[in-house]
Amino acid sequence: MEIKQFHLKNHLNLNINILEGIHTENIKGIIINIHGLGSHFQAVYDCIDEFTCKDSFFTKFNFKSFALEFHGHGKSEGKKCFINNFDDLIEDLDILIKHIESQYDQPIYLLCESMGCAVAFKYCIIKKNKIKGVIFLAPLFGINSKLKPNILLKNILLPISYIFPWLPLISSSSNLKSLATLNETYNNLKEKNDYFYKGKHRLSTCRELLFISDWIEKNGSLFTTPILIFHGDNDFITSPDDTNKIYEKIKSTDKTLHIIENGYHILLIDSIDNSFIPEFVLIKTLLWLNK
Repeated sequence: MEIKQFHLKNHLNLNINILEGIHTENIKGIIINIHGLGSHFQAVYDCIDEFTCKDSFFTKFNFKSFALEFHGHGKSEGKKCFINNFDDLIEDLDILIKHIESQYDQPIYLLCESMGCAVAFKYCIIKKNKIKGVIFLAPLFGINSKLKPNILLKNILLPISYIFPWLPLISSSSNLKSLATLNETYNNLKEKNDYFYKGKHRLSTCRELLFISDWIEKNGSLFTTPILIFHGDNDFITSPDDTNKIYEKIKSTDKTLHIIENGYHILLIDSIDNSFIPEFVLIKTLLWLNK
């Protein structure tokens, strides 16, 4: 059976694209995949990172998979990579969770990457739904200092971001592509793929990412959901140091952090030859889910 895609209407009256994994009997749990900034779940490169591959893997062990494409991302409606309020992303997630809860009684897990981790982190604190556990890959708990604007530029751009929030003015590092993964095949295919956002970042999007980083730092001790975290020590986009700091703050009685040697930002794509990092992440995740 093929992956099914359908739409749910969000609170902004935008169609949110949802991917649903293949049918499985005797479902033990539901896994919702959540992507990062400017990303999506459409096909790019045949590897473990693809939703179809993750779905095929987890289906063998009786886990049903879904994937959420935030508004402004993938096949969802909305201005591309435009985040006017970070809580709008949380509402996107909430709509999918309510849809799943109306059809399934099994526990729900969130498998998140980068910015998607920040969405799930705040969701688990402010929403009291039945999230059984979360798996975070390279979480956005803090932005690498090299990618942040200096104080002067920040003080100029913040007020402007409320007047012209959609303006794409913030240039990311010119080497950002190779910072995420060293896999040249993937990077070349990504450049040709229309679903990735490749322009300059919009003012409000950068503002909201800074705000959510501050929010997580201040409220980290309120997090109590079981959590499994993976972060590469060579991640130059989100900060493994910030992940360590937040990990110490969270109050979950079931929490595990793996700092992965030679791991880059995208952990489910091989960055170097003969790397077993993607397999390690999936196997550790499966063991944790079964536990």
